[in-house]
Amino acid sequence: MELSDWSLTVSKDAEMKTRIPGVKSMMTTFDFYFGCTLGEQLLRQTGNLGRTVAPCKIHPPQLLKGKTTEIQTIEGPKLPNTVTQCIATRFEQEDFKIYVNIQELLLKSFASERCDTELAEVVKTYSGDLDSFKLKDNFCFYHRKQSQWGLITSEFDVNDLAIFLQSLHISRRKLLSEISTLGKLLLVMPAINAVGERSFSAFRRGKTYLSSTTGDS
Repeated sequence: MELSDWSLTVSKDAEMKTRIPGVKSMMTTFDFYFGCTLGEQLLRQTGNLGRTVAPCKIHPPQLLKGKTTEIQTIEGPKLPNTVTQCIATRFEQEDFKIYVNIQELLLKSFASERCDTELAEVVKTYSGDLDSFKLKDNFCFYHRKQSQWGLITSEFDVNDLAIFLQSLHISRRKLLSEISTLGKLLLVMPAINAVGERSFSAFRRGKTYLSSTTGDS
């Protein structure tokens, strides 16, 4: 890069002067620096191999000697846009947001934390299955009975929550009917749909287009 700056001052060729800034700009990218570093590592090994197989007096020069210092002008590595877009698409699915809202509502409520936003979103999504007033009463009832039942739910995770709801007697489950409904929704709703997609993909091994006339039974 220092050579590029020097070449600009001494070069008389107009075409060369227009090319030098472009090359220098390319050299500031991480890909270029990574490629040079990787190439140096590979060439060093091939150089060692060459000296071992056919000794000679002229050896390839060591491009980097001793400790390498960080070059401040080189940009840092970045994930390709396609990778970040795929990650964002996976975790911005509507089903995943619903799943997270149910999970956060239950865990925060059991830990006596505020969860007004999650409550509003869950009730809005499942307005036909849940009653917000009954759900609030369920949580209040649970907090009154928590010490009596001997439960410490401040560090509950989803698995602990499922075990707790399944361990409830049917009478207590009726008293916490809305919470039980939320627990069931959490258990039956997958965070991602890959499992279902794999099931349909595997099903095609038996029911192919060639055997499409086969009945369901």
